[in-house]
Amino acid sequence: EKHELLAHAKGLFQPTTYIGPFEGVTIEAMMSGTPVITTNFGCFTETVLHGITGYRCNTLDQFTWAAKNIVKIKPSNCRKWAVSNFSMDKAKMMYDEYFHQLYDLFGKGWYEIHDDRKSLDWLKRKY
Repeated sequence: EKHELLAHAKGLFQPTTYIGPFEGVTIEAMMSGTPVITTNFGCFTETVLHGITGYRCNTLDQFTWAAKNIVKIKPSNCRKWAVSNFSMDKAKMMYDEYFHQLYDLFGKGWYEIHDDRKSLDWLKRKY
Protein backbone atom coordinates (compact mmCIF):
# COMPACT_ATOMS: atom_id res chain seq x y z
CA GLU A 1 0.00 0.00 0.00
CA LYS A 2 2.75 2.40 0.96
CA HIS A 3 4.64 1.78 -2.28
CA GLU A 4 1.49 2.31 -4.34
CA LEU A 5 0.73 5.53 -2.51
CA LEU A 6 4.26 6.85 -2.98
CA ALA A 7 4.51 5.70 -6.59
CA HIS A 8 1.40 7.66 -7.56
CA ALA A 9 2.13 10.80 -5.54
CA LYS A 10 3.23 14.02 -7.26
CA GLY A 11 5.71 14.60 -4.46
CA LEU A 12 6.53 14.02 -0.80
CA PHE A 13 6.78 16.89 1.71
CA GLN A 14 9.18 16.34 4.57
CA PRO A 15 9.79 19.70 6.20
CA THR A 16 11.29 19.31 9.64
CA THR A 17 13.22 21.23 12.25
CA TYR A 18 14.61 17.96 13.58
CA ILE A 19 18.05 17.18 12.20
CA GLY A 20 17.64 13.47 11.59
CA PRO A 21 20.45 11.06 10.79
CA PHE A 22 18.88 9.64 7.61
CA GLU A 23 15.10 10.13 7.26
CA GLY A 24 14.51 7.00 5.19
CA VAL A 25 11.03 7.98 4.02
CA THR A 26 12.59 10.34 1.48
CA ILE A 27 14.65 7.46 0.07
CA GLU A 28 11.54 5.26 -0.05
CA ALA A 29 9.73 7.99 -1.97
CA MET A 30 12.55 8.46 -4.44
CA MET A 31 12.85 4.67 -4.93
CA SER A 32 9.18 4.82 -5.89
CA GLY A 33 9.93 7.57 -8.41
CA THR A 34 8.48 10.33 -6.25
CA PRO A 35 10.38 13.62 -5.87
CA VAL A 36 10.73 15.11 -2.40
CA ILE A 37 10.48 18.57 -0.91
CA THR A 38 12.48 18.93 2.28
CA THR A 39 14.30 21.38 4.47
CA ASN A 40 17.81 22.42 3.46
CA PHE A 41 19.88 20.94 6.26
CA GLY A 42 20.85 17.74 7.99
CA CYS A 43 20.85 14.51 6.03
CA PHE A 44 18.81 16.06 3.21
CA THR A 45 21.86 17.92 1.88
CA GLU A 46 23.33 14.47 1.12
CA THR A 47 20.22 12.52 0.13
CA VAL A 48 18.21 15.03 -1.95
CA LEU A 49 19.83 16.39 -5.10
CA HIS A 50 18.31 19.86 -5.34
CA GLY A 51 16.56 20.32 -8.67
CA ILE A 52 17.17 16.70 -9.70
CA THR A 53 15.45 14.44 -7.14
CA GLY A 54 13.49 17.15 -5.37
CA TYR A 55 13.89 20.54 -3.73
CA ARG A 56 15.48 21.66 -0.46
CA CYS A 57 13.87 24.75 1.05
CA ASN A 58 14.24 27.19 3.95
CA THR A 59 11.17 29.45 3.78
CA LEU A 60 7.44 29.22 3.08
CA ASP A 61 8.02 31.02 -0.21
CA GLN A 62 10.56 28.40 -1.26
CA PHE A 63 8.30 25.51 -0.23
CA THR A 64 5.43 27.08 -2.19
CA TRP A 65 7.59 27.49 -5.28
CA ALA A 66 8.84 23.90 -4.94
CA ALA A 67 5.28 22.54 -4.72
CA LYS A 68 4.26 24.46 -7.83
CA ASN A 69 7.33 23.22 -9.72
CA ILE A 70 7.53 19.62 -8.53
CA VAL A 71 6.44 18.43 -11.99
CA LYS A 72 9.82 19.59 -13.34
CA ILE A 73 11.52 16.74 -11.46
CA LYS A 74 11.74 13.52 -13.48
CA PRO A 75 10.56 10.45 -11.52
CA SER A 76 13.15 8.33 -13.34
CA ASN A 77 15.95 10.51 -11.92
CA CYS A 78 14.59 10.03 -8.41
CA ARG A 79 14.46 6.26 -8.73
CA LYS A 80 17.86 5.98 -10.40
CA TRP A 81 19.56 8.11 -7.71
CA ALA A 82 17.93 6.29 -4.81
CA VAL A 83 18.53 2.77 -6.11
CA SER A 84 22.12 3.54 -7.15
CA ASN A 85 23.04 4.97 -3.75
CA PHE A 86 20.72 3.49 -1.12
CA SER A 87 19.74 -0.01 -2.30
CA MET A 88 20.57 -3.06 -0.18
CA ASP A 89 23.61 -3.71 -2.38
CA LYS A 90 24.95 -0.26 -1.55
CA ALA A 91 23.85 -0.25 2.09
CA LYS A 92 25.52 -3.58 2.84
CA MET A 93 28.92 -2.03 2.03
CA MET A 94 28.22 0.89 4.38
CA TYR A 95 27.06 -1.40 7.21
CA ASP A 96 30.02 -3.72 6.70
CA GLU A 97 32.42 -0.80 7.07
CA TYR A 98 30.56 0.53 10.12
CA PHE A 99 30.68 -2.83 11.94
CA HIS A 100 34.37 -3.20 11.15
CA GLN A 101 34.95 0.22 12.69
CA LEU A 102 33.08 -0.87 15.82
CA TYR A 103 35.12 -4.06 16.00
CA ASP A 104 38.32 -2.00 15.76
CA LEU A 105 37.35 -0.28 19.02
CA PHE A 106 38.38 -3.49 20.80
CA GLY A 107 41.85 -3.15 19.27
CA LYS A 108 43.63 0.06 18.37
CA GLY A 109 40.48 2.00 17.47
CA TRP A 110 41.21 4.99 15.24
CA TYR A 111 44.83 3.83 14.90
CA GLU A 112 43.91 0.40 13.48
CA ILE A 113 45.46 -0.12 10.02
CA HIS A 114 44.02 -2.61 7.53
CA ASP A 115 46.78 -3.45 5.07
CA ASP A 116 44.34 -5.66 3.15
CA ARG A 117 41.97 -2.74 2.38
CA LYS A 118 41.40 -2.39 -1.35
CA SER A 119 39.15 0.70 -1.52
CA LEU A 120 36.81 3.15 0.18
CA ASP A 121 34.00 2.41 -2.28
CA TRP A 122 31.38 2.43 0.46
CA LEU A 123 31.69 6.22 0.33
CA LYS A 124 31.10 6.58 -3.42
CA ARG A 125 27.91 8.08 -4.76
CA LYS A 126 26.63 7.62 -8.31
CA TYR A 127 25.34 10.75 -10.01
